[in-house]
Amino acid sequence: MRQDIILKPWQIELTTNSTNDSFEESTFFTGNGRMGIRGYLPFWQEKRTFETGLFVAGIFGEIKPGITDFVNLPTPVWGNIECDGHPITLSSPVSSTLDMKTGVRSQSFLAKSGETTLNIEHHVFCSMSDPSLLVQRLSFSASRTSNISVHAGIHTACCNCPVPDDQVKENHETIKLAEPAQHDMCKDSVDCTFSILGTGLIVREQMFFHTSFSDSEDYISDDSLGKQWHGILQSGQKFVLEITTRITTSRDIDPLIGSNEISDTYDDLFAKSSLAWASRWSESDIEIDGAPDDQSAVRYNIFQLITSCSARDSSVSIGARGLTHTRYKGCYFWDTDLFMLSFFLYTHPEAAKNLMEYRVRTLPQAKENAKKMNNAGARYPWMTSFDGSEQCESWDIGASELHITADIPFAMQQYFD
Repeated sequence: MRQDIILKPWQIELTTNSTNDSFEESTFFTGNGRMGIRGYLPFWQEKRTFETGLFVAGIFGEIKPGITDFVNLPTPVWGNIECDGHPITLSSPVSSTLDMKTGVRSQSFLAKSGETTLNIEHHVFCSMSDPSLLVQRLSFSASRTSNISVHAGIHTACCNCPVPDDQVKENHETIKLAEPAQHDMCKDSVDCTFSILGTGLIVREQMFFHTSFSDSEDYISDDSLGKQWHGILQSGQKFVLEITTRITTSRDIDPLIGSNEISDTYDDLFAKSSLAWASRWSESDIEIDGAPDDQSAVRYNIFQLITSCSARDSSVSIGARGLTHTRYKGCYFWDTDLFMLSFFLYTHPEAAKNLMEYRVRTLPQAKENAKKMNNAGARYPWMTSFDGSEQCESWDIGASELHITADIPFAMQQYFD
């Protein structure tokens, strides 16, 4: 167990010198159930095409005929900063905080360029009141008056590195599952549509910018598109960039997904999301007597359950790694029905209903799977994604794990009871 993560009743914290720690990035994930973002360091010059991690429930792309992977989407939590014409370099540890009460992840660090030191902060959350919104605030001040350049936009080169079902095998080949189809650049916004390989799904990312620098320029490259701002930042002055991204798809069901242009500030959107979080915690929180670490651990698990379940969407379930990773191809297993359902039965009945409705929707595929196995009735596949078909490529696992056929009826009986 990692000993460097500080546990508090409502927060977890970490200070580290690393800018590439997969454990930290999984642990400091945040989301709203419909989508989630890993805890990587944004606004950094290092471009990590398959290690960032923006995921939307139900968005799968085809990696081979009939087999899908959970799409690592082009991420709008990306950019870079230059000072006096030079890239910045990290000059302090990075401090990260995840506030479980509001879903906000905060990161802060110092960076240098020549004799200038920048004090940088970044905050991000996935709105709980409108599950299509990903909201960011970047701010920094400079120790000396400097010529500042900031790029922000969508890293369009994001791709997948599929993890084999057989855990003794490794894969180092990548595949790009989201290709830009069209884009539109306006004064304070960027609008880009992506087509998903093999499944015909469409994802649209609309970015809206508010900043203390008045003028912006468009930029488009082979691996990114967005806006760039240039200006003189006085010593002690603070640069602030607020970015709100609306992410919609061709398969959206959730009635809370909005469609309007975003004019609200970060603080406005944070207030709305916080109210929605307060409602969820009022139904879900468990207070315990004992060590603060134990209280933090309980709330962290509740936070993960809430942020992994697209509660108003009956066409998806909860994947093996939630919305944090592409492991197991993002597929849905029996664990959700047997171990997670009870939490939602007691805290969010609508979510429980939709988890069971997913199994009802995919009953035809379960019947088809039984026929392939020379069985009568229905046999639910071991691993399923958006269409309910078998995704397990290891015959000795997928064909022999019979208990899922009993697990799902048991879960349904729990729901009806």
